[in-house]
Amino acid sequence: MNKFALIICALFFYVGHVLAEPVPWPVKPAKTFFKQSGNIVQITTPEEFALMVKYATDSTKSNYYFTLMTDIVINEGDASTWGKNPPKYKWTSVGDTTRPAKLSLNGNGHTISGLYVNSEDDFQGLFGYLDGGVYNLNIVNSFIKGRNFVGSAAGAMASSVHKIFVDAIVEGNNYVGGVVGYPGYASDAVSVNQCIFKGSVKGRGHVGGIFGYGSIFYGDGGGVSECDNYGSVYGGQTVGGIVGGFSVDVPESSVYFTKLRNYGTVSGNKYVGGLAGSFGIGRDGDINAKYNISLLRNMGEIIGESYVGGLIGNYGGGQAHYLFDLEESYNAGRVSGEGYPTASLYNFSPYSSDRKDTIIRCFNFAETYYQGTLLEEKTKMSEIDKYADSLGPNYLPDTGDVKINGGYPILLSESRDFKYLKGSGTKNDPFLISSFDDLLLFNKHSGAIRYKDKEYYKQTADIEWNAQENWKPIPVQEIHYDGGGHKISKLRSYSENGCAAFLDATDQPAYVDNLVLEDVDIRGGTMAAGVLCSGPLYASNIKVSGSIAAMDRVGNAGGVIAFMWYGSIINVVNEADVSAELSTGMAGGIMGRTRYAGDKPIICNVVNRGTIRTTLNAGGITGKGGVIMNADNYGSVFADGHVGGISGLATVISNSFNRGEVVGEGVVGGVAGSVELAYGVYNAGRIVTDYPEVVGAVFAEIERYYGKLDSGRTAIQYAYHQKDGFPFAGKIASGAGIMDTASFTHEEFIDKDVVKDMNRTFAADEKHVNDGYPVISYEFDGEGTAEKPFLIKGKEDLVMLSRLSLDSNRYAFYTDKNYRLTQDIVFDSSETWTPISGWRRDSFKGVFDGDGHVISNLLVNLDPSGSITESKAAFIANASGATIKNLGIKNANIRGRYAAAIVADAADVKIVNCWNDHSNIYGGSRGGGIVGSAESSILLDRCFNTGTIDGEYDIGGLIGELSLKERSYVLNSYHRGKLAKKSSSGKYAFYGFVRLSPLLVQQNLYTTDSLASNVCAECTNDNIYHLKRNEKDSTGLSEKEMKSRDFAERLGEAFAYDSLGSNDGFPILSGKEVPLPVLPEDTATAVKPEVQKSGKLNFTVAVLNRDIVLQGELLGKKVAVFDVRGAKVWSGMAQANALSIPMEKPGIYIVRYGRRTSKIAVR
Repeated sequence: MNKFALIICALFFYVGHVLAEPVPWPVKPAKTFFKQSGNIVQITTPEEFALMVKYATDSTKSNYYFTLMTDIVINEGDASTWGKNPPKYKWTSVGDTTRPAKLSLNGNGHTISGLYVNSEDDFQGLFGYLDGGVYNLNIVNSFIKGRNFVGSAAGAMASSVHKIFVDAIVEGNNYVGGVVGYPGYASDAVSVNQCIFKGSVKGRGHVGGIFGYGSIFYGDGGGVSECDNYGSVYGGQTVGGIVGGFSVDVPESSVYFTKLRNYGTVSGNKYVGGLAGSFGIGRDGDINAKYNISLLRNMGEIIGESYVGGLIGNYGGGQAHYLFDLEESYNAGRVSGEGYPTASLYNFSPYSSDRKDTIIRCFNFAETYYQGTLLEEKTKMSEIDKYADSLGPNYLPDTGDVKINGGYPILLSESRDFKYLKGSGTKNDPFLISSFDDLLLFNKHSGAIRYKDKEYYKQTADIEWNAQENWKPIPVQEIHYDGGGHKISKLRSYSENGCAAFLDATDQPAYVDNLVLEDVDIRGGTMAAGVLCSGPLYASNIKVSGSIAAMDRVGNAGGVIAFMWYGSIINVVNEADVSAELSTGMAGGIMGRTRYAGDKPIICNVVNRGTIRTTLNAGGITGKGGVIMNADNYGSVFADGHVGGISGLATVISNSFNRGEVVGEGVVGGVAGSVELAYGVYNAGRIVTDYPEVVGAVFAEIERYYGKLDSGRTAIQYAYHQKDGFPFAGKIASGAGIMDTASFTHEEFIDKDVVKDMNRTFAADEKHVNDGYPVISYEFDGEGTAEKPFLIKGKEDLVMLSRLSLDSNRYAFYTDKNYRLTQDIVFDSSETWTPISGWRRDSFKGVFDGDGHVISNLLVNLDPSGSITESKAAFIANASGATIKNLGIKNANIRGRYAAAIVADAADVKIVNCWNDHSNIYGGSRGGGIVGSAESSILLDRCFNTGTIDGEYDIGGLIGELSLKERSYVLNSYHRGKLAKKSSSGKYAFYGFVRLSPLLVQQNLYTTDSLASNVCAECTNDNIYHLKRNEKDSTGLSEKEMKSRDFAERLGEAFAYDSLGSNDGFPILSGKEVPLPVLPEDTATAVKPEVQKSGKLNFTVAVLNRDIVLQGELLGKKVAVFDVRGAKVWSGMAQANALSIPMEKPGIYIVRYGRRTSKIAVR
């Protein structure tokens, strides 16, 4: 009986066990999807979700884009018990390496709950192996267990992971992650962003809270950002709170590992870290590829045997020369290591001893133990707040009543109460600085990532700095600071070992204008300067006074900049004393030195009145380098090496003089210690030297100049000095050309008759501003300002302007000035015109006012198939930010690759009241009656063309090509000329081709050409007319209608009736100025997908729930989205053949993919 009972019990136990085994999720797939548009599908029921799963591995149904519109529940119950008591249903992971799932899933903020996976196979998760994307999804109350490649969302993925929240139990052997086991699998391109994990992760090797392992190998860059782990992570080797292991080898673009937090306990044996168990950089890739390893924070406890670190267990340097800088990060979690090495932040294992790592603004706040011995003590909580500023511009102290981060520093984006400056940081709405508090905010936070693309600032009031505060300049990326003509007084910046200045070192251009730095006290270690320590700089209208000193033994100092890469400094006065007396560096009143010997930043229209001192090389303007033009020095200059009144070691000096004392015992020159090229200079300052190595009244050493010189020029020309017993030059290199030099007594120097015999660079001191000594004169009458423009009085002046725009030593001064033409100019048929800013890449940036005059018979004959740089044919070849107005070009013959009457290549240019009167234009690539090619933006108003335009590709009566980035206007203009190109493609009455046409506003235009008039559906069109082509043309007007008074009135106030027949009866321009049109607010009215058809590049654009959705052959392609003003709102690389781009605001957007664009409305 007992035996029988045992058998019955065993039978019941077996049956019960069998019955308890979970069965596959029983939901049957729907037959069809309820909401589907091509490959874009909405999931509204569990049955449709099951159909999606069926599609996922069906090769005939691949590359669908799915959006989840409802929550999906696989199991009810508590997943924490499923390790022993499994739920009712099991989930079969979708896809593996033999049949990958090919789809993109937008969770749309919905939740999948109750996943249960318990397998001994590889590639386990919601998806086993996904060759697609998944984002905006929550996975909760789930249990995922497999062998290798295990993660909640996917065991492995070939593309990006974005906005996934997981609360689950995840277990496996190798490559185990809370969200994904191995992202970037088979693609070697990792992109994981905005993911959060709660729960627990267990594994053996490469185990992480977000993902187990990822790599970038010969890829386009990528990385990990904005991810948090709150779960516990346990493993054997290579274990991290965010990622187990991450490696980079030969990256082709930048790599990021930033804004990451770990709160969970991380435990393992070897390579154990709060954020990453290991981070390895192999070989160098693209030289411009950068590593952004920053804003890492660990609050969890870290426990391991060896290679244990609060942030990273082990950083392996590999063979790369460019190793990462760990920046603005901290550890606040206890670190315990039983073996070697153990560190509070990270351990470093370089490939060789010459590879170095750098820690910048990083701190440890927690205790660190090695084999039970305390290595670092915990920082008292009462002292934590003071570290927020030291961590850098991205941090704030956690001081609220309710602590966001347990009292440890938080990011700006995490604070609900933080308020920055008024304004939005754009060009049209800059951040405003009007008080000491505003300036302090700028000082502390302008370099924050949050403001990376918001770089415009404007000062609106004078500000006195609090002398008790030490100004610590923050490294910023590109910045535009407009002082508004205001001053900052008593600025104190002190850095014993680093940089002291208004702005710190930057590798992107800094633009600083209209600022007075008064009575500064700036003392730096390696660098000290008034405006910028080091980097590219474009500065204008600056004045500096006070004291500036570099104290390190290799320090450099400058009144404006210490160490300049490239750029320009224009209209600047320095009255500060500048010194580097304790160093073997260089000092200059304006610039300390250039970065490399070949660098040629422009130093123009500058004055120094401060005293300059150093033990090596010094100059009143620069210690070393720069193209120096229109420079005056009145300050004393002291140095033991190369020393000169203008520059210690100069390459080019022109239109400059020195009246300061020059003191030294090395290579001593009144104007320069050493020079290669000089034109129009003099020295009237006293030279003090007892035992010089070399001394010269103007130059101590003249080196041979190997560059190209204009006809009739020598390397040293028009150089003068006051007689003082020293020779003109102390040492002259063989082959150095010198001509037109002279010396004068003091009395002769101030004699007006003597000045007349000097080069036209100098003029008599009629206003007594220079103690009677000659002052710098210009090549033209006037001052080049808006109030007093340079006057172009004839052909000679116009040709001189062309020459100066091409002069490598003087172009920067003359190409941004104001000019006015005072008479008509007629060229002979044999004279060839060299376009202004012709072969130079530097553009004309000034204002040219023709004042209603005409330039006739211009002849420009360049190769239509030549290089773009050297084959731009027009009155002006290159113009950027310029204004050209009131100018006519008549009977010209102009040929080039880019060709037009007024400007060949224009960017952000205004052209008003200009005309082409019967000129012949031939553009090999771009040809236009007024402009050949217009980029970024353009305003063309009240212009006309009656010339003939011909070319190979894009030609238009007004503009050959428009490639827009910002709102542009073509207004009140007409084309009555001829388009001679035989092919009809790229040939239209107004412009040959328009990129991003939604940015174009065209109004009040007419043409008598028989071609289409560029009325495009995407443009803002108003009042545009063309001559009727034939009787079937219902949109055109007849010649009689166009010549009527009614038609002239219909075109608006800018036009007038041709009562005298000067335009064959067609409307003429009235000469009246008309305001720009006011545009209504753009509204979203359509969401219908738009299909772009072009062979293999087919793709679909649609809108789903305020996401712009792209579907097609997108993988690896660059995509950008612009608003209707042309401002870029999103850009990136597609990581799959489907892409979802969330839009914060409704409106009309332009999506650009390669050379193709789509206009789409978001509600």
